[in-house]
Amino acid sequence: MNEMKKCSPFKKDKSQPESVTDEYKLEEDEDDYMSDKFITSLCDQPPGLSTARSVQRQRVTEVNSKKGRTLSRAEEEAKRRTEGLQKQVDPTNKGFNMLVKMGYAPGQGLGKNAEGRSEPVPIEVRSDRSGLGRGMAVRESREIFQRIRQQMMLAERSQFQGVMSTKFRLSRAKRQLEAARRICFQLDSAQSIPVPVSSSFWPIPEIQNPLSPEREPVRRYRSDHRTSGSHHSQDDRDRSPFYDDRDQLPQLSDEEQDLTSLNADNPRTVDANILSVLQDLVVYLRDRHSYCFWCSAQYADRDELNKECPGPSEEDHE
Repeated sequence: MNEMKKCSPFKKDKSQPESVTDEYKLEEDEDDYMSDKFITSLCDQPPGLSTARSVQRQRVTEVNSKKGRTLSRAEEEAKRRTEGLQKQVDPTNKGFNMLVKMGYAPGQGLGKNAEGRSEPVPIEVRSDRSGLGRGMAVRESREIFQRIRQQMMLAERSQFQGVMSTKFRLSRAKRQLEAARRICFQLDSAQSIPVPVSSSFWPIPEIQNPLSPEREPVRRYRSDHRTSGSHHSQDDRDRSPFYDDRDQLPQLSDEEQDLTSLNADNPRTVDANILSVLQDLVVYLRDRHSYCFWCSAQYADRDELNKECPGPSEEDHE
């Protein structure tokens, strides 16, 4: 009878919900794959795959770091040597007692006046096979090389600075000479001076190109001194751009010809003559036109120039 009760198909199944409320409870007990509890559980795990061997290796490393690294034989000897050299000699040592009896005091230097070595000679353990004194010779040669190299660098730097200073000074003198030449040409043209006193006092194009508009007073002056047998009238010469009266230029000296016969690569005077030409031109402007190049002013006469101008050189105007 009991067996029939157990196997009865009409037996009530406890797993089935008895009501709607029990059905909701079963649904809540099941895992909700849309919730964030799965993500939270994944965040607790370390990144990467952890194998048993890597975990074991990490544990061994931690244990060794706690115990301390075992020093090698050479390191252990060096450590003991350093500790031994830092210790003072024991007063009970026989050798130390002999030194004390001879008049030595701890911390006192050796010698009659106690000016000698107060510390023991340091021990240098040789780790290579080079001969005695080789290391010192190498160090001395390296120091000599570094000293010579430093001296060469200083000499090259000084030479470079000197070259650049000279180049800058000459470039500045060139610009000053060009400005002084233009001023001299304007002042000479204002006084109807046909030709420069020196060919280096006027700009080079004004000397080589007599058809320049600024050379009109010069051409007019030369036309008055031409012979009456000329085949061209003055008006034709002024209107013609191809007319060249270069044959009427006065004869120049050898020095002036060297200054005017300049090629395209060197359109000015030689660098060595720039400063001297500039100095002569400044003196000419002062004597002839009462003009001070450094003051950039023209005075009424020579007396006013000497009174108002500090001096003839550039250093006087600093």
